[in-house]
Amino acid sequence: MSSMNFNALLLLLLALATTVGVFAQPKVTTLTPSRGPVGTQITISGDGFSAISDSNTVFFGPVRASINSANSTRLLVTVPAGAKFGPVNIINKQTRLSCMSDKDFELTFSPEPTSLASKVRLPGITGVADLQLNDMDGDGKADLLATSPTARQLIVLRNKTKTGEIDTGSFAAPIKYTTGPQPGIVAINDLDGDGKRDVILMNTGYSTVANANNSLSFFQNVSTPGHIKLFNIVITDSTEKAPASYNFQLKPGDKVTRFHDVDGDGKPDMLVLNSAGYLSIYRNVYIAGKPFKTMFGAPVAIPFDFEPSSFNIGDMDGDGKPDIVAASPSTSALALLRNNALKGVITASSFQYVSVTLNFMPVNFSLCDMDKDGKTDVLISKTGGKAPVLIHNTSTTGKFSGIPISLNSINLVSDYYNNFVLPDASGDARPDLVTYNTDFSAVSLYNNKAGPGQINKDYFKDEVTCPVSTLPDWIGDLDGDGLPEIMIGSAFGIDIYRTEASASLLTINKLPVNKVIKDEIAIYPNPASIYTNLKYTLPFNSNATVIIYDDHGKALKSFETGQKTAGSHVMALELAGLTKGVYVIIISAGEYARAGKLIIE
Repeated sequence: MSSMNFNALLLLLLALATTVGVFAQPKVTTLTPSRGPVGTQITISGDGFSAISDSNTVFFGPVRASINSANSTRLLVTVPAGAKFGPVNIINKQTRLSCMSDKDFELTFSPEPTSLASKVRLPGITGVADLQLNDMDGDGKADLLATSPTARQLIVLRNKTKTGEIDTGSFAAPIKYTTGPQPGIVAINDLDGDGKRDVILMNTGYSTVANANNSLSFFQNVSTPGHIKLFNIVITDSTEKAPASYNFQLKPGDKVTRFHDVDGDGKPDMLVLNSAGYLSIYRNVYIAGKPFKTMFGAPVAIPFDFEPSSFNIGDMDGDGKPDIVAASPSTSALALLRNNALKGVITASSFQYVSVTLNFMPVNFSLCDMDKDGKTDVLISKTGGKAPVLIHNTSTTGKFSGIPISLNSINLVSDYYNNFVLPDASGDARPDLVTYNTDFSAVSLYNNKAGPGQINKDYFKDEVTCPVSTLPDWIGDLDGDGLPEIMIGSAFGIDIYRTEASASLLTINKLPVNKVIKDEIAIYPNPASIYTNLKYTLPFNSNATVIIYDDHGKALKSFETGQKTAGSHVMALELAGLTKGVYVIIISAGEYARAGKLIIE
């Protein structure tokens, strides 16, 4: 056989293999080492990788890693700046298939974060929501993405930071893409297996009927290093014609959308929850070279016994398949759909329905392995600022079970719009908890000290009052120094708080915030303009110091109480010179410290 004929036959066989999907999905068996800081070289062992380094893409959280060498069963990679605690995502660009590691890579901080620098507010941006990070152009830096619901825009800012430096010039000018009405980011995921993560948004629209005209916008990522470029593309399912606009029209009542490889074929499928009590699963059937609009097959409907408010996806019984968990406030219950799907096949019988009755109304919930025992736990918030409940997962393959634990030490508020944030803020490979407290007067960080199999209420032992007044959208490393930043998107714009390292624990200008607790303090009137009163309770005889900070930790006013006896006292605080805004008042005496939020109008 001539060389030309042989090459032609090889190309034909490759095309046929791609069409019929005979390539093996990548699979990770081990990460060695499985723990370390930025710059650590790790070996990813498994199968289904490309032997060509550049034909693989490896993500550690939001950032793409450098691949030093590759063969079909091993990848040698370097943990990139901006990496995040969690599973490693691998995409074989030759086969267009992807996988997530079963085990998390445990990112450590070296040195550990101990303080917050002043806030940096990015210029020229206001009215943003859904702030997220992802390396969109593959240059190894986490770029910023957000939506502007009122302007109907997706906003992308390319990361230009230098190591350890963040200022108003650290990001390129915002790139703005038109969306549908009231957009929110649903997912950042590689839908077509080209190694670049695409962006999906839900447009909630305007209607007198809830969820009556929701739609999705799909943006294909065609970026190159140093240049971010997205295309708004048409997506349909096999049951409908191409829409008049670029938006994928959802069914009336469709309200929550997530993307996950449900059937284990290496392609992320689309799952949509409907308020009428069913879940639609659109299987990803994309074939390289085919039109994007035919990416999804016809929806498969999975019914619930109630009308769920939300759902999440995770392997609940350790069989390697992603299960579906849904919550119902109206019936005080959870539903677990155990995944029995065969590779490449999703039907209504692919899931086994299990109902879990709760003795309270679930508001929001998150899935995460809280104690590092290798099992996915369920953290559930209640109404009225009541203590959240952790269901400690004790399941075995094919059988769900768990132990409910009331986390009585946590004071928080949660509703349908304010969920838990579960970052690893301390670099110990455990998800910590960030949330509002019960009266929205502060944002609290609860450091997770759980050990494997721990089943008592002491999961979160230490409360830290954070010097920010809004729940963070994201906690991650932007400037490549190995320490996480706190990022907040709001009506005022995008605010970034850098973390720094020093000799003490987390501080606000040398004040040990790990000692600050939100209780035994009252501020009135609040809001105030000229003066306010501070009521506090001292546990011992002492002279206390009262400091008013702005919302990025800068001390503006300081007062001394004078020597006081143990017990309750009231002190008038004069507010001259303070402009309208949100402030934090902290009173401290030795190891005692209390904090509260003040609004000046």
